[in-house]
Amino acid sequence: MKARKYNFGNLLTQAQRGEIDKKDLKKIIKAAQDFGFSSIAEQFQLYVYQPADIAPDHAPAEVLERVAQGISYLNVQRIPLTRTKQMLKRHGVIETIHRITSDAKPSKNLEILANSRHLHLSAEAIVLDFPELFSEKVAALAKMKLAKLGGLPDQVHPILLLAA
Repeated sequence: MKARKYNFGNLLTQAQRGEIDKKDLKKIIKAAQDFGFSSIAEQFQLYVYQPADIAPDHAPAEVLERVAQGISYLNVQRIPLTRTKQMLKRHGVIETIHRITSDAKPSKNLEILANSRHLHLSAEAIVLDFPELFSEKVAALAKMKLAKLGGLPDQVHPILLLAA
């Protein structure tokens, strides 16, 4: 078997730019896990789905990135999100988030993101961070769902995740 060398720092930069295709990215994730670098593998997992996979709308780049990272994380957890991906391709981020946050009951996906310390990647957290993009009704539902789970997004910030 041929030994491979990985420069995970350079590869992560390439993944963040969307320069590595999904197939190769999954191989890199597997290699990081095999080497025992679970925290590095988790960072790569956030870039499997890219903002370029989403139909353009007036959503800011940060919203696109967070949605793509949330989809990526859930996909690696073996949650396919086929319908959500279809909506993102057809309607863009804003309309898709409106649709998936309109139910008052917290979804399984929201619970998974909350339990894995990735609450900031949830549609509900994005709604509260960018209220000008969404209706008051959607914002109220998002706040209610997050409160039911015992946390609002200001309690889980991306900077804190890097220190964990």
